Amino acid sequence: MKTKTKVVLTLGLLSLLALGGLTQSKYVRHSTIEMDITHETDPKPTGVANPNNSNDASGWIAYTVPKNGYYAVQLRGGDGFGGSNLGGRGGVVEAVYYFTQGTELEYSAGGKAGWIYNGTYNYTGGRSDYSAGGNGTPSATAGADYQGGGGGGASALRLKTSGNLLVVAAGGGGSALQKTYRPLFTDYPPRKGGDGGSLNGSGTQIGVAGQNDRSNQGKNAYQGGAVLLGSGGGGGGLGDTARGGGDGGGYSDTGSGDGGTSLVQGGGFAVTALTTAHRTLFAAKLSIAGTNFNFTSTAGSGNSLGIAGQARITFLYSEDQAEHTNIPNIYK
Repeated sequence: MKTKTKVVLTLGLLSLLALGGLTQSKYVRHSTIEMDITHETDPKPTGVANPNNSNDASGWIAYTVPKNGYYAVQLRGGDGFGGSNLGGRGGVVEAVYYFTQGTELEYSAGGKAGWIYNGTYNYTGGRSDYSAGGNGTPSATAGADYQGGGGGGASALRLKTSGNLLVVAAGGGGSALQKTYRPLFTDYPPRKGGDGGSLNGSGTQIGVAGQNDRSNQGKNAYQGGAVLLGSGGGGGGLGDTARGGGDGGGYSDTGSGDGGTSLVQGGGFAVTALTTAHRTLFAAKLSIAGTNFNFTSTAGSGNSLGIAGQARITFLYSEDQAEHTNIPNIYK
């Protein structure tokens, strides 16, 4: 923020003034010098790295833009669940916005997904204040290792007053099965959840599709009649369009969850990509060393790190110039 200190010097009659190493006596009638001493400090970053031991969302966190300038916006959706990194990774969304001072924003970080244990909802899809992850389905007979994983919850940034979305970072899809299924002599490997859509700059990005049969239940995996093996739920995302897995019957029917769809849009503000030049020039500001933030994106299946959603807004720079008052020559 800018802090301005006004220094006032008043010279009375027959004042003696020392200036620039020269001493002069001058009859001055109440002359005043005003000097603006301006000190600029950059606004501190704001953000939240959701705890990784729960599937809860962070709740909407208000942020009023403190200064005109360019801000790096980085969001990450919650990871889908799957043992041994079988779930999909949450989408990573990055952009640079030009925000004006006083703009009121809200951001939220989605939850990581869990799974369903012995037919009882324990940790399901990751929760979200915008779009939760879908639920997986249980295994009625094959045990806890063959449940379906839930999808991760989406993270989002929006305008506080209107609620208009600026950014959505989608959750990853949940896996079908948590380890290889071997009923007799044949191995049936788990099916990996798809990663949430990742993008840099404006646009939309569909998440990676899950594997095998697809649910007709939206984000939630479909629980069929013979629930031998569980299917994965889809990741939360734009429009709740991600799909879950199969019907949770035999191995041929089970499917993992899709990654959700991510979004970046201007919403009346200029928006560009977070470039390599930005990362180099503002490396200290964008550092994640010593923090819980992780904005490494992937575009495949089964890349979950077991991480919940995250959001960070970082001031980069401003083109505004400090105001300075000219000091007139008092000897005229």
